[in-house]
Amino acid sequence: MEAVGIAALGISWSAFIFQLLNFVVLLTVLRIFAYPAIIRVLEERKRTIDEQMKNAAEIKQRLARAHKEAQEILDVSRTKAHDIIHDAGKRAADIVQEAFEQAEAESQMMFVAAQVKLDKNVHEARTALKHETATLVVAAAEKMLGDRMTSKDDLRFIERSLL
Repeated sequence: MEAVGIAALGISWSAFIFQLLNFVVLLTVLRIFAYPAIIRVLEERKRTIDEQMKNAAEIKQRLARAHKEAQEILDVSRTKAHDIIHDAGKRAADIVQEAFEQAEAESQMMFVAAQVKLDKNVHEARTALKHETATLVVAAAEKMLGDRMTSKDDLRFIERSLL
């Protein structure tokens, strides 16, 4: 005999009902014993994940604030560094200018001192030259006159010769 309907597919009604009954019993046992525990674990896991997400959001906000504060500190530091460099450059320029002015003043003082010394040397040389010239004139006059003149005579003769 040939099987008709579902039996033609090789499905037995009694095995099907038995399998269906097993499935319902297994579903009931799982629903009573296993599902509440699984649901509890899943909810706890969900709560943990939610807390971690909340903590991650807070950490992200704190990180953003810290980054912003760090950026502000860097900006302030850069500004201060720029100001310090600018001030140092200005001070260096002032020091160079001051050194230049001091060197110029010292060279001017050296020039004046050299001029004074030169004037003194010229005066001394002129005085020595006058004295030597007078001595030569006296010596020449003595030779020409033949006798020695007194110191009074020397002075008079020197004064007339120089004027």
